[in-house]
Amino acid sequence: MGHSLIHCQGSVYAPGVDFNEWGCVSSRPFRRRIKARLPPASAFAISEGREPYGWRADILSAPTNGGMMITDQHLRDAYLTPQMKHYFDRKLAPLSSDEVDIRIDELLKYLNMAEHHPGDLPVSSEIDEVWHYWILETREYAQLCSKLRQGAFLHHTSTVYSEYGTGSAAGNDGDRKVNLERELGPLISYVKNYGRFGPSRVKYWTFATILMDLKKFSLEQLNDRLEAAVRFTERM
Repeated sequence: MGHSLIHCQGSVYAPGVDFNEWGCVSSRPFRRRIKARLPPASAFAISEGREPYGWRADILSAPTNGGMMITDQHLRDAYLTPQMKHYFDRKLAPLSSDEVDIRIDELLKYLNMAEHHPGDLPVSSEIDEVWHYWILETREYAQLCSKLRQGAFLHHTSTVYSEYGTGSAAGNDGDRKVNLERELGPLISYVKNYGRFGPSRVKYWTFATILMDLKKFSLEQLNDRLEAAVRFTERM
């Protein structure tokens, strides 16, 4: 099928961003509260034999869409067939067709960046559900993977499968270390590639909702901080 015409630019791992401006680097209580809200470290993973974390600038390619923001319509036109749209509308009923589109869009945004984030799933269970349904249509899913940024099959691994041999049980995340750079990486990359989070979409990105809740950020404040991080990474 060939690779997609939609390539993410600047999916970033940002070790130099001053996260003290977020008010959450030096605060141990804040880290503990984040721990309690995040899924287990062994939760959904991409198994591609890559390094476990990082939105690495050294493996990026420039976008072939002229550097413009990737729109929701761009994603649907590139990856979603009419037959799959019909399928999702039926599978996700009684959701409205517009809400189904939103969930598909957010999954596609994640999958198109997944090459740079082979770790925990940064989106909610509602988006993961769409992924599950797509995988069930094996031919369509294989075609989707061939079109995505990395052009390779994306494996999906569940918590129960991943926990085997680790000595941990599902839901036990007490020992998880919080890496703020890693958790913020998908959000910074989202804003860089797709623009600011909208109110109907941010709820599907786990760490974004955690930040808004624990730090009392408005959506505008969250977006402003993420855009500032994007500007920083562009100067690196």
